[in-house]
Amino acid sequence: MPTSLLAQVDSSVGGKTAVDLDSIKNIIGAFYEPDLVLIDSNTLNTLQQRDLVEGYGEIVKTAAMVGGAFWSLIETINSPADIMTHAEELSARSIQFKADVVMGDEKESGQRQLLNFGHTLGHTVEALADGGLRHGEAVSIGMVAIMQLFENNGDAQAGITDKLRDRLQAVGLPTTSPLLHLPAALDKVKNDKKNRHGHLNLVMIKTIGAPQIVSIPSAEIGSFLKLTAG
Repeated sequence: MPTSLLAQVDSSVGGKTAVDLDSIKNIIGAFYEPDLVLIDSNTLNTLQQRDLVEGYGEIVKTAAMVGGAFWSLIETINSPADIMTHAEELSARSIQFKADVVMGDEKESGQRQLLNFGHTLGHTVEALADGGLRHGEAVSIGMVAIMQLFENNGDAQAGITDKLRDRLQAVGLPTTSPLLHLPAALDKVKNDKKNRHGHLNLVMIKTIGAPQIVSIPSAEIGSFLKLTAG
């Protein structure tokens, strides 16, 4: 019975039961799907505003990949109060997308990697913040940072980063962090658990509703991300 917005739209339906080791998130655990998930949007009334809004970062992530009516709904959300007004629909749409993806790729060998949009750099800044950032806040920063790189590289539609940034800032989510420019940032990215067989799979959206997985050789990660090597 998830009681936070973040849990309601994300972790409660993923099947991952894991713990962190050192500074690496969810590195030890198992896949164990719940028999039932009960969600009551009224529990969101018990949250502090910051804890409500951070969950919305994951919702925007999902809507950017789904597009269509879901993104149109996101374009009407301009305050934490709007999140509460549409909480049930936002949760239902987010859960449906994640459930569909997870059922098709439970162990994250293929399309489930799309759910990592914003998470590679998000996990980096979250770890470097050492408790100073909520997960959804870090994902917000990570999405904008990775999309700005892909857009600058000509891989994504011009202006898409501004669209994403605008929707996140509308409810007060952070979209930048000096932590990504610290010497330790590159090491965090290289040690990300999604770094496999000498490649790191990054997720971008070419345009709203069109997500894509891009594989970057480990040797080129620093150059692509333009992070300080230390």
